[in-house]
Amino acid sequence: FIAVILIIVFAAAMVWNYVKRRETAFIIIGLGLIVLAAGWIMHFFNLPVNPGLLALVALGLVAVYLAYLSLRFWKKVYLYILLFVVGSFAFVESSEYVFNDVLQPHQQMRIKVTLGMEQDLRGSGYHVGQSKIAIGSGGMSGKGFLNGTQTKLKYVPEQDTDFIFCTIGEEWG
Repeated sequence: FIAVILIIVFAAAMVWNYVKRRETAFIIIGLGLIVLAAGWIMHFFNLPVNPGLLALVALGLVAVYLAYLSLRFWKKVYLYILLFVVGSFAFVESSEYVFNDVLQPHQQMRIKVTLGMEQDLRGSGYHVGQSKIAIGSGGMSGKGFLNGTQTKLKYVPEQDTDFIFCTIGEEWG
């Protein structure tokens, strides 16, 4: 839900900077605040609140208002801001679909380990953990070219892929 608030704030900031219509920016923020207040009131009275639906309603109101402004004033900048709002919302909402339905389970686990959502130092997080140890063992000045212990003893087996950073960090600091 924080992403939706940021999208609305960025849309208002874009209107503020590119169109110089202060009241339009305040209306956009006001539309978002109205939906946010409605969600808080529903939560206060223990009514079922669907944050995804509230986000869709908030961005829908902003999108309809921007479409109205682009047709009323015939300014392309409103259309560009509308495309930004719709594209940002589509990106935010599609990330969960891509993570759950497109990525393989081992890819999901690697992302979870990288983000700190899972702790698996013996399985998926092995390379990440060993690369952190390698970078730490190199210190500020490094151990010298081809003198890294973690990388040369194959604790980090795939050094030529995205774990090249730990090799450089251990040997050169």
